[in-house]
Amino acid sequence: EILVDGEGVERVLLTTKAPLLSTDGAVDQVVTVSLDITERKVGERKLQESEQRFRNLIESSVLGIVIARNGKPLFANRKYAAIFGYESAEDILALDTLDHLYAPPELERIRQFRQARLKGERAPTGYEFQGVRKDGTLLWAETRVQEVVWQGEIATQSTLTDITLRKEYEEQLH
Repeated sequence: EILVDGEGVERVLLTTKAPLLSTDGAVDQVVTVSLDITERKVGERKLQESEQRFRNLIESSVLGIVIARNGKPLFANRKYAAIFGYESAEDILALDTLDHLYAPPELERIRQFRQARLKGERAPTGYEFQGVRKDGTLLWAETRVQEVVWQGEIATQSTLTDITLRKEYEEQLH
């Protein structure tokens, strides 16, 4: 329920009403209890706005972004999916593991990095690797990795750039 208080400020109330019955069973009175939840509603609105700004920023990024736990994707933006040749972020989230995106010669190295992080040991925070697109073609990527809290648990956030053209130019110069 929304009402305006004596100072002209709009307030949001959570109201509960209960009938009081007379001895003959007729409704004699109604008890009303209201709780002012204005601050909670304002906080919820600010949180939703903040989440929307974050989502817009992530989705418009020129970097591919993925959050994973033990190699299982939990979040990916559209750019990450596009780099690997997938139609949407949901296609990435449908994978049982991100291991499908690494070229076979890279897989063991990436798994070692992941295991080191899980054990709290040192692992590179930035590195290049060769990946595999959905159609099977190879690409080169540069990634930056950091730990984040995702839904209350530690996860790994990776930001990724496709450096395939740079690698091709380097090879030509070599």
